[in-house]
Amino acid sequence: MLKTRIIATFIALFALIFTYLHATPVRHADNKSAMAVLRKLSGIVTIEQIDKSDLSVNGLFTNGIDDKNPEHYFIDFDGSIYSFSDLNITIVPPGTNRWNATYPGDLNDVLGTLFTVKKNKKIIDQATVVKG
Repeated sequence: MLKTRIIATFIALFALIFTYLHATPVRHADNKSAMAVLRKLSGIVTIEQIDKSDLSVNGLFTNGIDDKNPEHYFIDFDGSIYSFSDLNITIVPPGTNRWNATYPGDLNDVLGTLFTVKKNKKIIDQATVVKG
């Protein structure tokens, strides 16, 4: 009888611990990245906090960039507008090579903002920056 109670107690204890361990949310170690998915350009832009005051912005567009002149294309991000040539983005129609730029800012401030790509003054594509 005592042996049955001990076994039942261990089973109940195991079930209780397993239930609470399973229900505990997993915390991600990487809360320092965000992304914007640009569907028309078949592109993705990732944004990472590299230190307290700077962001690393990385991107690749594989479609929708048909003019080789980088002075005709612009990125509007967090209220700043940069030409592709300002960011040293190389155009290889129908897209671009991988590119990287350092941008002053805090990741929490850019979450929810729009990342827009324009040709001259016309919007080609835009996406909301969300947590990566």
